[in-house]
Amino acid sequence: MPGKGSVASSDRLNDTTCLILDVSLPAMKGLEMQGHLVAIDKRFPISFLSAESDKRVQARALHAGAVVFLSKSFNVAALLRVINQSKC
Repeated sequence: MPGKGSVASSDRLNDTTCLILDVSLPAMKGLEMQGHLVAIDKRFPISFLSAESDKRVQARALHAGAVVFLSKSFNVAALLRVINQSKC
């Protein structure tokens, strides 16, 4: 279940057009949040920014529908391109 103060339990969730998540979030892990959002049928573009270099974690996020998984330190232009393409 989503942690207190997380996007997944926000009253603004219906206003969300896209998310940028880290794999390691304080309230819940980014992959858990992604799974929860899919389970409650909240589908919008999700981009991951993370220091996580495990290819299995990256593959899991992408397989679950993430539009991109950018490793820190990422290229800002790449992030902006993804945001623009996702129409956030």
